[in-house]
Amino acid sequence: MSHVEIAAIAPKRRRPRHVGALMTGSHPLVTFDRALPEEHSQFIPESHPGILIVSNYPAPLTMTVRIAQRVLSRFKIALPNWHKAVWQNSIVELTSVGVEVWHVADKQLVHDGYYSFDTSEWPTLLFTLLTQNAQRQP
Repeated sequence: MSHVEIAAIAPKRRRPRHVGALMTGSHPLVTFDRALPEEHSQFIPESHPGILIVSNYPAPLTMTVRIAQRVLSRFKIALPNWHKAVWQNSIVELTSVGVEVWHVADKQLVHDGYYSFDTSEWPTLLFTLLTQNAQRQP
């Protein structure tokens, strides 16, 4: 993945029609909005370019661009081949302590797994899960 589209939707201004419109591109949507998938899963198509949520969870601090840069930087260092990941049909939350993955089926959010960065097998498990989600047919 050499290119991502970044879209910022303030949670209070987020509208369901915006979610669907953002899922029509060919690149993953990157957001800080942790609630978006859960609150609007019915508007996320089963086949989509992916949603990447960058979060400082479980820290109680307000999410900022600077914190997001740190989270992404740590992720890229820990997973040098991150750019080869297939994000299609996956909803992924990156935090400072791990990565969590879901997909949408029948307009419902389905939890696929959580991988702590403390375990050595998380990169392999993550790539396997992302590949499985990318192959899902609606």
